Amino acid sequence: SVIGSQTASETFSDLDVGLYEFIQISTPAGWQVTNGTGTDAFTVATSGQTTTFTQLHFKNPKVNGYKFQDTDGDGTWDAGEPALAGWTINISGNGGGALVTDANGFYETWVGTGSHTISETAQDGWSQTTPTANGGTYVYSAVSGTVPGSGEAINKNFGNFQNISVAGTVYRDYNGDGIVNGLDEPMNATVSLTGKTDIVTGSGGTFTFTSVGAGSKTLNVTLGIGYGITDPPPPGTYVLSGTSGVNMTGKNFSLGNSAVGAVTYRSFSVDSMQVY
Repeated sequence: SVIGSQTASETFSDLDVGLYEFIQISTPAGWQVTNGTGTDAFTVATSGQTTTFTQLHFKNPKVNGYKFQDTDGDGTWDAGEPALAGWTINISGNGGGALVTDANGFYETWVGTGSHTISETAQDGWSQTTPTANGGTYVYSAVSGTVPGSGEAINKNFGNFQNISVAGTVYRDYNGDGIVNGLDEPMNATVSLTGKTDIVTGSGGTFTFTSVGAGSKTLNVTLGIGYGITDPPPPGTYVLSGTSGVNMTGKNFSLGNSAVGAVTYRSFSVDSMQVY
């Protein structure tokens, strides 16, 4: 039979000898028993016997956040940057699982006790910009939602930058005017971009760096002996901060003979020459 008023504290008296079970009939949604299964058995064997049972419950805290396209790659969800739907967010530990962001880039769930790691499933062609700590994850130790001032894992957002390409052509600038004209033609050279493997252009002069992520990067060309950079202007490099998903083209270099208006010059000494 069921006895008692189902209050937080209950006393059952006048029990006869015998075996009894203290059973929690149901656990409210969003809660879990943390000490046992919710069932305790005891035997009344002697007169005046007192037996006490305690059941502990944990209210599952909320975990949520958004997935967004980090247009400028700065790791912050700025006004006007769009949400990303259809991305998988993974939550480890008790009550965790895989969630898919909705049309607003939103995900939400409730987790159980213990430590949880919140991460995203990477997609080809994208680089994560936030969070950056803990290997790009959030680590959260759950606290029961009934504890005053307890923190839930709210707004655990993920930002991503759609990788871009950076392309251009290296030209031989015959008249050193910094403009591609006249007899100017593509030439082979070595081009460098921060964080990427150098590219040797070959006779066609063209180069394309792919899978370029967020952040400031410097694009430059290695000068051969006797050459100087006539374009871009000094210092002869490009400092690039890309926009998510927008490829960069036309990042060209013009190299002129150092004797014709270029940045560097070759000099000779006559100290060791003999004149007849």
